[in-house]
Parts: sequence; C-alpha cells; structure tokens
Amino acid sequence: DALGFNTTLENHGWAPNYSQSADFSRHSLYVAGAADAVREFWRLDVENYAARVSSNEFTSGMIYFDEWASLRYTAGAAFSAALFAKATGDGAALELARQQLAYISGDNSYGHAFVVGFGDGAPQNPHHRNADNLGILLTGALVGGPTQRNYIQGMGMNAIEVTLSGYADDVDDYVGNEVALDYNAGLVGLAAFGV
Repeated sequence: DALGFNTTLENHGWAPNYSQSADFSRHSLYVAGAADAVREFWRLDVENYAARVSSNEFTSGMIYFDEWASLRYTAGAAFSAALFAKATGDGAALELARQQLAYISGDNSYGHAFVVGFGDGAPQNPHHRNADNLGILLTGALVGGPTQRNYIQGMGMNAIEVTLSGYADDVDDYVGNEVALDYNAGLVGLAAFGV
C-alpha cells in the first residue's frame, strides 16, 4: 500500500508539514529496502525545495513556499533534504539543509535567529496567548518568520503600513510571529541532523 501511494503521489511539490508527510514516509521506505521505488520522486521534491530558495529582498536565502508561517515550510523542506542527504549521500541536499538551518539560526539579512531565546536579537514577543498574558518566554519556539511584504502594524481598519523588511517581533503579527507545535516539528528534526 505504501509503495502504491508513493507511485500515485509522484513528486508532490509541497513542503513537509502537518498535512504532508510523504517525504518522511519515503525515508522509511528507502531505509527499509525500497530505495529504487522512492529515490527519484524524493530527489525531484528536494530539487524543488532548492529551486524555491528566495531572492526576494525580505526572504532572501530561505526556502519560501507561503506567507503564513513561512519558516514552518522552510524547516520541513530542509529536514527532508537532510534525510535525503543522509540516505543517499547527496551533497547538494546536505548543503541545502545546512544553509536553511543557518538561516533559521541567524545567518540571514535580519541578523538574528527566528527561535525564541536563541542568540542576540531573537524574538521576544511571539503571537501566543498564554505567553503574552502570563509573561512566559517560549524558549525554543520557532516563530512564523518573514514574509515577502512589508510588515503591517496593527489590525483591521486601523492598520498602518510600516516599511520594516518583512518581519517584526510583534505579538499582534499572527502571520509572521505566531508559534505552533507543527512549526517546530521540522526544526527539531533539522536541528538534530545539524548536531
């Protein structure tokens, strides 16, 4: 059944996340002895991730799929690339994974990590009700990340556009500064690989 699903899905073109786990299933099939059945589709997806490394001024250097929680997709795609590199020895996939981990960790145009409590300038005001109301620092939480637009301060009709290069550490920015478990899932795997 798993091999049949693999063939039906082919190369899917979307980053691993809470609703797309084909790459992780392909890793399991690969290491279980079905490498020939999954290698090509998985390779095409990893190459698609590499092709999505942004040159936009606000997201330059990161794998970019979508505005909402952009780094969740970056981390998931980079984790898939890391697994592919480990399984196949693919040097380009390895470099892609390392570059994306570095981006999330602070090697980016913003000059800081996008993980709460990690390094100088790290996010301090994630969009998270309990953290905000109780004053809890969510150390280790990956924020949504930058978008390919100017940051908009405020919500609704009172929104004021501010030119701030795609990301601001603002508790009210639920698109770029929200945190969630599925955002961290890819990062945890990627960070474990990086260590």
